[in-house]
Amino acid sequence: EMHLFHISKDRNITTSNITLSQQTDIGSGNIPSAYFFDNGTVLLAYRYTNINGEQLVFAMAENWTGPYNVINSLPLPVNGEDPYLYRDKRGNFHIIIHLFNYNLSTVAHAFSEDGYKWTFSKEPCADTTITFENDDYFKNKTYIFDRRERPELVFDDNGDLSHYVSAVETHWKDGPGKCLSYTVLTTLQ
Repeated sequence: EMHLFHISKDRNITTSNITLSQQTDIGSGNIPSAYFFDNGTVLLAYRYTNINGEQLVFAMAENWTGPYNVINSLPLPVNGEDPYLYRDKRGNFHIIIHLFNYNLSTVAHAFSEDGYKWTFSKEPCADTTITFENDDYFKNKTYIFDRRERPELVFDDNGDLSHYVSAVETHWKDGPGKCLSYTVLTTLQ
């Protein structure tokens, strides 16, 4: 069961269970990301998992409380989680998502002109390599993390992308207590 939380301008918090209007046979869904249109309509993207693997599912509702109608799904090449859905100033939709398996941890990008037909970019939008500047812990070095996940974006007052936020994990393979997690804020140029 998935939930959306709505926080109004006066900071009142309400919640809604996400209800699909039709039965689906594609498994269980989680980690929703929503885009709110000016008229109140909501485009929702979330990870769905079943015996055939994972996919991104897109659903729409007339308002944030639902019910949601599934409009499309996009198979993921490997396991995926933490989708982040947004719309650029030109009206195009984008989604960034953490993709992973035993040998890979990357952040992929998919795009759509209409929110229905989606295409994955050929290259990832982020990998696990980060060069730190003026940092006491990582000592101005380039560090390759095991995972980079929970991707999100920050926009400036003009609606332009300004920062990329993600969680990173150090080498969990080094043994118990050796895995550390950080939140990293990266300036976009």
